[in-house]
Amino acid sequence: MLLQVNLFAFFQLHSPQPSRTFWAPFSRFFPSWIILGAVGLPIFADAAERPMMTDRPDTTESPYTVPPGRFQIEASFLDYSQDRSAAQGSRRQWVFGQMNLKRGLTRNSDLQWVFNAHSYAGQTEGGDRSYSEGFGDVTLRLKRNFWGNDSGRTAFALMPYVTFPTHTRVSEKAWAGGLILPLAWTFPNGWTMGVMEELDFRDRAADGAGRFQTLHSATLGIALSETVGSYWELVSIAGISQSHQMSANAGLTFQIAPNLVLDAGSRIGLTRSAPDLGVFSGFSVRF
Repeated sequence: MLLQVNLFAFFQLHSPQPSRTFWAPFSRFFPSWIILGAVGLPIFADAAERPMMTDRPDTTESPYTVPPGRFQIEASFLDYSQDRSAAQGSRRQWVFGQMNLKRGLTRNSDLQWVFNAHSYAGQTEGGDRSYSEGFGDVTLRLKRNFWGNDSGRTAFALMPYVTFPTHTRVSEKAWAGGLILPLAWTFPNGWTMGVMEELDFRDRAADGAGRFQTLHSATLGIALSETVGSYWELVSIAGISQSHQMSANAGLTFQIAPNLVLDAGSRIGLTRSAPDLGVFSGFSVRF
């Protein structure tokens, strides 16, 4: 938890200040309001209910769903990334409130609403600097678990999604959709493993080009204590007319209560086309 607080404090001091729009002062601290409000919610688990499982903080999604009638919020306090390229200069991005709002529909399915509450992106090229900020695109996802939701050593799900462009200054300005296939294993020693295949399609964007993309990931979860966990992950992204990207990710989770988890982690680019560095801190709560 100390690591999380220190990361958040560091980027509060070193991140640029967004312009004083109506939304900026609210969106920047939106996740803090949520977690403060969640303190008063019933976050202690029912003994007969399955444990809370989350899609964050790693890239590999979970095959487990939110129980019917329950809500789950998974969000970042801050997600920072930077990429330096001799050809394109330097790019940095701050995302405040990367949200995934979930609602359990049935025992084996949930609906998810994913968006960035406020993004601030900057680029430096040839001595010139440009910045843009705003609300990100919105993604709707439907997760359907096929086995392992309540018992068993393995679990599998399908999760189709569609992304709606918001056409803000940080929007991709393109429709997108795809299918996510997560598979997970649980081992007797408390370790877990997950792999994921993701197939993406983006409609024609401002650059006039359509794009197919595949994402492959594998993650290993290691329990350090009853309330502290860690994960180690490899992610590969490939597509038509784009360079291959690969990154190594790692992070920690801190279980404060059965339905409240804090997290912090980092991403390191392994290929030239991947972002050089990313760090983040966030939380998950169910009620």
